[in-house]
Amino acid sequence: MKARDTKGFKKWEYPKSSKIWIREVINIHEGEAFNGSYQVTIPAKVSGSGRKRRQFKDLATAKRWASDEYRGVSKQGEDYFKTQAAERRQFVEIILELREKGLTLREVVDFAVPRLRPKGGDKTVAALIEEMITSKETRYGKGELRYYSVKDFRIRAKRFAEYFGDSLVRDLTALEIKEWLQFLDLAPRSTKNFLAVVSEILRHAKQSKLILEIPLDDLTDLERKELYGGSRDTREPSILSVREAQLLMAAAEERRDLGLLPVLTLGLFCGLRTEEIKRLDWKDVHLNEDAPFVSVSAKIAKKRRIRNVDIPDNAAAWLSICHKKNGRIIASSYMAYLYRRLHELLAHAGLGEKGRDGSLKTRWENNSMRHSFGSYHFASHGNSLVTARLLGHKTNDQVLFDHYRALAKKSDGEKFFGIKPAQSSRKVIHVFS
Repeated sequence: MKARDTKGFKKWEYPKSSKIWIREVINIHEGEAFNGSYQVTIPAKVSGSGRKRRQFKDLATAKRWASDEYRGVSKQGEDYFKTQAAERRQFVEIILELREKGLTLREVVDFAVPRLRPKGGDKTVAALIEEMITSKETRYGKGELRYYSVKDFRIRAKRFAEYFGDSLVRDLTALEIKEWLQFLDLAPRSTKNFLAVVSEILRHAKQSKLILEIPLDDLTDLERKELYGGSRDTREPSILSVREAQLLMAAAEERRDLGLLPVLTLGLFCGLRTEEIKRLDWKDVHLNEDAPFVSVSAKIAKKRRIRNVDIPDNAAAWLSICHKKNGRIIASSYMAYLYRRLHELLAHAGLGEKGRDGSLKTRWENNSMRHSFGSYHFASHGNSLVTARLLGHKTNDQVLFDHYRALAKKSDGEKFFGIKPAQSSRKVIHVFS
């Protein structure tokens, strides 16, 4: 390496014939010179990506960096000529197209590679779903999940796999999923349930690094409303009138052999889900407190949202005339066991009519008790957040307004929570076993 003298400062081309130059420079701070260093300059024509300039304290380090950079440039050139002619033509075409879009090849590669070659590898939708079902069944065996929760996921997930099973998880798009849901042509609530299962599958896929982003995040609010916010879902929830609630409670008191008085009390006046009541034990009902409440533990609550539910005065009065004992509120967890007795009670209360075939037709919809509680409690108290909390919803009241509240007057709410046992009643209701 032969040095040139440039006005007292030396300058070298290094490595030889590389067009990379090293020169001596004096460091200046606040007008005063101190120490010397070595500046390496690589022209844009050599680097291929703009001029590079670095400064080093000693000549040996400057030479080493210049050599490394030169070897890197040379290697790039060798790699270029190792590519096929067709690849080189494609490269030029891509570069020109990217320039028009204001993008660099590096930006495109950094964006595409994690999506096309995810860290978790490639897996089909069918394989992922089977993996999740196996995991859920194992957790069910440990008592961590409920049977109906696992069953519902299995049914809906397998329906999804029937359509997308052979597809790679990374190839799923929001548009395809939206079109599949529309093809199913389900009621809004069912569509929303299917969408929730698909969302769970995709969340698991992201956590497993099979996808970088969840496709459903691309669905706009408008598209979601198109899927499950149609006119069929805008009708008010079915609730019992105050008169119907009075007749039903009176019938439950008269037909003590059916053992439904605590069930109706906790559903109508405390807003508990039927599934929660089925798992409740009498020890969870705390009547001897200054402010009576029902404790809904993690083993009982839907989605493990534990809560203490206030027992209003009228509900405390009804529960106080039940025979309290150790054990479950309801002896059997089978819904058929409960509905047979409920059907008989509705007939006794006169809340039904005979059909053409002579059978009794009763007006009763799932969650009627819970809907009634939500509607009358909000009407009576006017505090949506409190009502939502008692129902076990999340921190906001959106679910309350979307699904659990029908229009009711404040006076009706007060009458509803004023339904109490007859003052003359001193008999004890024995819970069936």
